[in-house]
Amino acid sequence: MLSAALFPSGRTYEKVIAIFVVWDSLEEQYPALAQAVHDLQALLVEHYYYHFEQVVLKTNDGMERRLNTLISLLNIYIKRLEHDNALIILYYGGHGMIVKDNETHLTTTGAPIIEQSFGLKFTVKASLNFTKAMQASLELTKTDVIYLLDTCYHQTGVLSAGKELLAACSDAEHGTSVAEGEFTKHFVQVLQEQQGMPITLSNVHAKLRNR
Repeated sequence: MLSAALFPSGRTYEKVIAIFVVWDSLEEQYPALAQAVHDLQALLVEHYYYHFEQVVLKTNDGMERRLNTLISLLNIYIKRLEHDNALIILYYGGHGMIVKDNETHLTTTGAPIIEQSFGLKFTVKASLNFTKAMQASLELTKTDVIYLLDTCYHQTGVLSAGKELLAACSDAEHGTSVAEGEFTKHFVQVLQEQQGMPITLSNVHAKLRNR
């Protein structure tokens, strides 16, 4: 099973929970990415037997309500695992940006305009301060966490001990294939090829770089 050796330390886990964070507009806006997300969920649940949770970010919610909902749900999941030998996998697929305060925001397309920390401007319909959400939840737990981010731009400075990141882009890159879910598709392919074999995060990363 993937949980037997996914983390770089090679340690094994008794429990693994995969938490997917997605926008409610994902299937309508980006059907290819939505399908890749579905395929990854099916693989982790049906072949690796992970527990699965999904948090849907509602476009029409206010920014503060959206943030508080995510933090509250993540802390509920964390509380269930903190006394266990467990791993949390946090996945997000969709757009993202780094705003002026050097924090990562998850976004959907639309208006108004938000300026990123390095001067580029994009229009967003809704956003969520991902950095703040993680600092109030997963970055506080002693449970090991892997962030899987199929997104443009992200800020990695907040990662604490026991936290690892596997991302489609570096913090200063724009991922032109995010809408197509190429990173997620390739991640699924790598896991399918490695079924029944020991897997480490560094090994997965190396195989993704070669695709």
